[in-house]
Amino acid sequence: MVILHDFAQLIAVPPGDLIYYLVTVFAIQLILGIAVGHWVRHREDPGAGRLLILASAFTLARLLLVFVAGLDRAGVLSANTVIPPVERFLSFVLVPVTLWALLPVSESYYRLSILALLLIILAALLAYAASATLWLRHYAEGVAFGGDWQALVWAAATAVAVAVAFVTNLVWRSNEWSATACLLTLWFVGHCLQLVLPDPALHHPAWVRLADLAGLPLLANIVYRTALRASLVSEQVDHESPPFLELIHQLVTDHGRNGVPSSVAATIARVARVDVVAVGLRKSAADEVVSIVALYPVGNSQMEEDRMALSPEDFPIVQAAVRTGQPQAVRRPRQDPNTLALLERLGIAGDGPLLVQPLSARGEAVGFLVAANPSSQKPLEYDSQHSLSVIADLLALSLCDQRLSRESLE
Repeated sequence: MVILHDFAQLIAVPPGDLIYYLVTVFAIQLILGIAVGHWVRHREDPGAGRLLILASAFTLARLLLVFVAGLDRAGVLSANTVIPPVERFLSFVLVPVTLWALLPVSESYYRLSILALLLIILAALLAYAASATLWLRHYAEGVAFGGDWQALVWAAATAVAVAVAFVTNLVWRSNEWSATACLLTLWFVGHCLQLVLPDPALHHPAWVRLADLAGLPLLANIVYRTALRASLVSEQVDHESPPFLELIHQLVTDHGRNGVPSSVAATIARVARVDVVAVGLRKSAADEVVSIVALYPVGNSQMEEDRMALSPEDFPIVQAAVRTGQPQAVRRPRQDPNTLALLERLGIAGDGPLLVQPLSARGEAVGFLVAANPSSQKPLEYDSQHSLSVIADLLALSLCDQRLSRESLE
């Protein structure tokens, strides 16, 4: 413990703090490089955007501290009047930002999670404004920030935030939940030690810096593994799996009704891991009415004949998908009466996350594909959306090839 205490003090004051800055800057550079590369390749993945925001937050935080240190070297201001409360504020804010970026629950409750994050940041900004104002008075009295009551308040608040993040990480587990738990444990121990064993002669949080020294390389590893897993999922659909091979075989050999095999919806549901699938096709490019030619589960297909045809104009989500050529997703259909009407028209009982994937090939819109999870209520995450996109392309190409073959025979 004595060795750790001496090392923590070493990296809190010059010239030993150079070790802290070199290691943490290198780790943050790795995080930023991985996040930017992942986002450039997979911009449509919400997780890539969250990792980029996480990396940008850590980078901007470090640049801010470096900028203030540069002003101190230039004689513009004293770093000790600015950095102590800023460093505590950044340590607090980066905890919820890290949790928001790494946990999949942020995607399930997208708007709510962003609102909660913004409220936490706003509250922290107000606390920082008060802390910075008070610190200028206390600094003029010759008090070090480590010996001021504000340091204890910031350490306690951040320790509580890390504890809440730890519990949240255990409840809504990501693929890297164990590594994230280790990272949060390091931060929690660092802030607790800063709370119970502060050094009243130092301006900077020695124990927190020691925790960052061990935690930021671990965070870089978490970001790398998260980006790698997402890339592997997005760059390959499991072509060797029996359901995918079965789907290709059905599209090639069984043209069924209007060129779509009757059992294709069930196969699509298995490949994409969704509860409900419906395939709607136009009879011709000029026809505004879309016929539902395949539906899963089979029990839902026992509906009146008038329900087997619908107009996209009556359902805004379908109209948007067909006209823009982009998939349209709804996380909570119960909040959208038009989406609920679509589910009812298809004979789907209940509601849940829903996606409308357009079917288009060679610049021609031929129909749409609906996928929903009314039973499991699982969000349609990036891997399912990617699988549905690949399936939609295969299905649309198959239909266009069949149409061209019929025209050539005629």
